[in-house]
Amino acid sequence: MEVGLSGAAPVTKARVDEKTGVEESLLHVPTRRGRIYAWTALPQDARSGVVVCSSIFGDFTANYHRERLLGLALASRGFGVIRFHYIGEGNSDGERVDMTFSSLCEDTRTMLDHARSMGLTRLAVVGSRVSAPVAANSSPGLPLVLWEPVIQPLRFINEAHTPTTAQPGPGKRNCSKRAYSTCSDTIFTRRLLRALVP
Repeated sequence: MEVGLSGAAPVTKARVDEKTGVEESLLHVPTRRGRIYAWTALPQDARSGVVVCSSIFGDFTANYHRERLLGLALASRGFGVIRFHYIGEGNSDGERVDMTFSSLCEDTRTMLDHARSMGLTRLAVVGSRVSAPVAANSSPGLPLVLWEPVIQPLRFINEAHTPTTAQPGPGKRNCSKRAYSTCSDTIFTRRLLRALVP
């Protein structure tokens, strides 16, 4: 069952923490390119908020729990929080082949607008890993936190596409797999590199 919040996209799932009064929601925010999956935490009467720009590739999974803990900690201190998956990553619509630096920035600006629609008037942005330059580019004039920013995006993306050998467990056969690579990832990599590396 979907429930609509005032001025917000349809909510897939919502709950209110009985101790803190924080409303947590899982939702999809519609855009012209597809739906952006987001987790929001909205304390009662919150007017300040933080938009957390998650990383991509392997860092997306590696940082997922830490970003959730950050969001819960901020919400417990009265800040509204939005964590989201870029279109083409995680639970959002789309494919990596369609992701570009510009599209990542567009998704971030969409989520900043969504935060404002939730009544959050004072915003800050956190950019995690390779999303640090995206956050910086998308939020001029807003307070900005760069969490373990990737200093060498070319190296980061190349390492994400380096072949790795999966080690078999007991009774399993040996197989060799590429880390995060598909044909569409290769096209995405070329586009992202052109945007990030002069």
